[in-house]
Amino acid sequence: MELKPAVNEQIYFSKKIYLDSNDYLSPIADKYDFSLGLLLAQDAIELLLGAIVLQFDLQLKEKASLHDYYAKIESHLADKIPYRKEMEILNRARVDIKHHGIYKRFEDYKNELSYLPYFFDELTEKAFKLKFVEVSLASMIANEKIKEKMLDAERTLRQEKYRECVEQIAWARHDMIGYRFIAGGPLHEAFGLSPKDKTKVVYENLSDAANSMVLLQFGINSAKFKYYSSLLPEVFYSWDKKKYELNWYSGYSHEKNWTERLLQNTLDYFIELAVKVSQKSVYKGLIGDSEYFEYCIKPKGERLDFYEHSSVRSPVEHLFTPQVVHTLHKGQVLKSRRLSPTREKYDEYIVVSDMFDNGAAKFFGADAEISRTEYKMGRIEFLTGLTDKKRK
Repeated sequence: MELKPAVNEQIYFSKKIYLDSNDYLSPIADKYDFSLGLLLAQDAIELLLGAIVLQFDLQLKEKASLHDYYAKIESHLADKIPYRKEMEILNRARVDIKHHGIYKRFEDYKNELSYLPYFFDELTEKAFKLKFVEVSLASMIANEKIKEKMLDAERTLRQEKYRECVEQIAWARHDMIGYRFIAGGPLHEAFGLSPKDKTKVVYENLSDAANSMVLLQFGINSAKFKYYSSLLPEVFYSWDKKKYELNWYSGYSHEKNWTERLLQNTLDYFIELAVKVSQKSVYKGLIGDSEYFEYCIKPKGERLDFYEHSSVRSPVEHLFTPQVVHTLHKGQVLKSRRLSPTREKYDEYIVVSDMFDNGAAKFFGADAEISRTEYKMGRIEFLTGLTDKKRK
């Protein structure tokens, strides 16, 4: 059955809210969390009922009750709505919570809740000849290249080819954001962060805070982004082969961490992300550190060595001494707008500069004198403390 676009959205939203409700409908939830879960679940039920009414142009009276929805849909389907009695009990609980402030607990509704997943599955099958879990927004992705990969990921997930599924999601994610936030992907261009030279590979933004800020500007949950990304292989640029490849270095991206439910959630998340590409920033006022500062790095002693840095973190890097790729001698200064500490070693920094072959290198703070110039204030602020030294 071909769904109207608005109906597809409504069923998907119903699924999204229902899955969110599961986080609260737990035997160990307190009465506030459990009651919130009931409100969400009932909203999901009403959205699904509304989608059926919308798809088949069913006529309801103004200010129709939930009972009217059930009766009209049963008449259209010529069949009973599954588990209607149990769903009506949950609705009465919603009324108590919303209108009377009577909070509920799991033990009082565990029987009705056991039918909840079957209600969504069976009613969606009856009404639309679809599986509830498989409803997605993939058809709404504007970028055809990304859409094709997401549809392939959905197909391989249905076939239980989990590795192929996560590979397709990884490549689609790469097409959306570029190489780990390297300017180049369509989403990165939507963020207004594309380099002037379109042919140049620009090294990744290594600041987690800056990455999170970019996501937040577009209403994207950065915590979920990092969680679901950890389940995927990483797309990296091979400088030897001059092309992008998949790397499975992640400690989480392997078959023992993949289940159909988890990969469905991952797929839904990145499909939503792809749909958000066309949206405008909602928090334009968020400005990163690099908008204000230029970092000046110079040797504390006679020399400061910079070591090779790879964006692919692997055990190999800890077994061998990195290669020295550049040296500053006494009196020389390196300036950069992008500097961040590594997560691997204490007092180790990564600096981004065109003077390095792959765009970035590492150095140890103990060997360097680091200062930053604040453009608005016009003063130099040392990382070890503030000074009154004025910028010339």
